[in-house]
Amino acid sequence: MAPRTRSNRVEKVALQQLLASGQPINTHGLPALPDELYLEIASQFPAMPVPTPEIPQGSEAEKYHDRYFTLLSLTQTCQALRRVFLRYLWQRIEVYDGMKAVEGTLGNGGQGHGWRSARRQALGKGYAQELVRQLEVVTIRDPSLAVHVNILNVTVLEYSFESVMEELARCIALFPNLHTIQLHIKAAYKHRSFMFNVFKQYTYPQIRTISVSSWGSPIIDSCPRMVRLYSFTDVPWLGSLDLVLKYSQLEVLGAPLSKNSISKYSLDCLPLYLPNLRDVTLDRLALRLGFDWIKPLMKLRNLHIIRLRMDISSGLYPSTPGASPSERSEWVKWSLDILSRNRNPEAVNKRVIWTDSKGEVKVYRVEEIAQELES
Repeated sequence: MAPRTRSNRVEKVALQQLLASGQPINTHGLPALPDELYLEIASQFPAMPVPTPEIPQGSEAEKYHDRYFTLLSLTQTCQALRRVFLRYLWQRIEVYDGMKAVEGTLGNGGQGHGWRSARRQALGKGYAQELVRQLEVVTIRDPSLAVHVNILNVTVLEYSFESVMEELARCIALFPNLHTIQLHIKAAYKHRSFMFNVFKQYTYPQIRTISVSSWGSPIIDSCPRMVRLYSFTDVPWLGSLDLVLKYSQLEVLGAPLSKNSISKYSLDCLPLYLPNLRDVTLDRLALRLGFDWIKPLMKLRNLHIIRLRMDISSGLYPSTPGASPSERSEWVKWSLDILSRNRNPEAVNKRVIWTDSKGEVKVYRVEEIAQELES
């Protein structure tokens, strides 16, 4: 029999004796805290908000990175802490621009590089490897972790695009408590038809909140219980409004309704097909169609928030000027008028939220405006 090494012999013997005695271990200090306090500890690590208003930079990004690696370290401390903090570690599957991954920091998604450039392919490989690694942990290495996944926030690039998307589509169906998806796709046009087919074989009834870039829109058809729809960061959602009219339970339409996504018919149908809608977002192109186009919003009995987004990516609207002071005044007036005509007593705290081109927010509350006019 090989002799024991001297490095940790005393500790091993002590542990064996303790286990043999049947006495509980880790009865003092951090491992002995009640689960409620562990939850409080985990809540102190800020997580990236989803939907994400903008990609964080600098110190703002650092605090989100710290959450993952701190929780990972806690799971590696001892068995008692591993049992507790694994559930918090795997609440989120995340791969995004600037993220600190296990193999290093991810880039900016290859912005400024051609689709086939070596630089973009190298960046895409890091994104793909990190996403597949995380999916493998919760579906193959330890499938019991799948029940803890609540949020999926991923960016998918060109590298092995179709293989990665097929695996992602398959794994989403394995997460019974997944309620929020943010999907940002950056891929070549040749994958367009593939994107419309990859999700067709799956249904995700557990999903309630979706935030997508335009290329991620096909996933919507696989989420029959969607309640909230947003567009990714400041990029307008170019999908057709007709795509969501079948979701009568929809409450938040946070994807800016742009000129390219709406028709007079689809707006006229909103009150009939989306009676539960309470929060609507419009961009400057939709507003420039005129008041008659958005007038059907008056018939939405549950509507109490209208968001006017002027911070939509200018790169997609290169020849479209920003909102002038007179346009701002007129558009806010239209929106206040629409909300003030809603007499539903359950539609409380009605307000118009204006976001300018720099991201500055101004809130106009219907009740306050009415009181000022009366006085």
